[in-house]
Amino acid sequence: MLNVAIPKPAAFRKWVVEVKDVLNLSSYIWSVKAGVAQNALSKFIKGDQLDLRLETASALVEYAKKAAHDKGVVLPPIPVELHDDPTSACGGGDAK
Repeated sequence: MLNVAIPKPAAFRKWVVEVKDVLNLSSYIWSVKAGVAQNALSKFIKGDQLDLRLETASALVEYAKKAAHDKGVVLPPIPVELHDDPTSACGGGDAK
């Protein structure tokens, strides 16, 4: 059985805001250091953009991990729900 752990956009938004505070990062600096569009991160944080591309989210996470390591701080865990329903789209059932 395949277990997939991907956060819902609202949960990831909350994590992003927490990490910004923990790392004392501005949206601009985080965007530049992660190599993502600053506008996308700012809009996502404000709720003007409902979600992020997976590539963008991955870049933000990777930079956050590096910055946390460099600063000697621990990041909060990313809240996820495990999706292991064998009838779900990734489990071979009908996609809805």
